[in-house]
Amino acid sequence: MRKNVMMLIVLGMMMAGLVGSSLAQKPADFSGTWTLDVKKTRDVPAGLKSYVLTVKQDDTQISFEAKIDGNLNSSLAQDQQRTSNLNSFGEVAAQSIPAGSAGASTGVAGSAFTDTGSMASSSSKVNVAHGRAFATVVRRLTCRLDGEERVREIGGISPGKMRRKAMWKDPAKSLELHIARDFDTQGSVVTSTVREIWELTDGGRELRIKRTVNLLAGWDEVTLVFARQ
Repeated sequence: MRKNVMMLIVLGMMMAGLVGSSLAQKPADFSGTWTLDVKKTRDVPAGLKSYVLTVKQDDTQISFEAKIDGNLNSSLAQDQQRTSNLNSFGEVAAQSIPAGSAGASTGVAGSAFTDTGSMASSSSKVNVAHGRAFATVVRRLTCRLDGEERVREIGGISPGKMRRKAMWKDPAKSLELHIARDFDTQGSVVTSTVREIWELTDGGRELRIKRTVNLLAGWDEVTLVFARQ
């Protein structure tokens, strides 16, 4: 009898361990409405009035939309502001993607990037362009959570490819997003990149996004802190 009781206890402990392990591996859920915390975020542009991020997420994909009120370029130097008009990621998306089409799920506003090669090259640090990471905003995005890269062709005045992927890290505690836009210019390819790492903090009440970009003006990085609404 005592042996049977001990076996039941051991089995119960094993089952509890399996359940705990399953719960621990559940991916972070970023769903909700988030507002930029200007007190916890460094180097906020003086012209920014509000930055709201609306996120939807299920087991297979994540989608979000960013709404900006104000001027994100107010902290940039005049020469950097002029650079932002060259091959603007946002302008290309608007001209190349018909409204309501399947490709309209991605829109990025910001400046051109100078990086060439694969997505991995987004970590190369050349010239620092202070304030440019803040000014380069992913306006809207839908991305599957399987870690596979999706590619689509873009025509128009700036032909090339748009590539995006999302992968879980740490494990499944943080999400890494990659967006790359390949520009075909006179037979050579210039790749512009945005990389974001999302992580929940403060018991899920806070969202931190570390954004790294490579721009025509140089490399920049910023950490944005959002509060759940």
